[in-house]
Amino acid sequence: MSTEFVRDTIAFGTSLITALFGLGGGLLLIAAMPGFIAAAAIIPVQPVVQLDSNSSRTLFGYRTVHRQLALSFIGGSVLGVGLAAPVISVNRP
Repeated sequence: MSTEFVRDTIAFGTSLITALFGLGGGLLLIAAMPGFIAAAAIIPVQPVVQLDSNSSRTLFGYRTVHRQLALSFIGGSVLGVGLAAPVISVNRP
């Protein structure tokens, strides 16, 4: 079995756990990643995988999305990134 197949199966399985139980898949994914990618890449890769998983579930259930709540969350996220980016870029080693 190829490494890519095992890695993708783990990503699918952890996404399924999150979809079924509402939590836990991301933590399991972080625990499984060191066997497949470099330790320095885990932190940037894991959010991208989670974003893909959550976005696809949102697209499948777009009719049930509470738009006002989603817009508030997106606005707060953009504000948080805007406030944190200068601090992070200044304090890089």
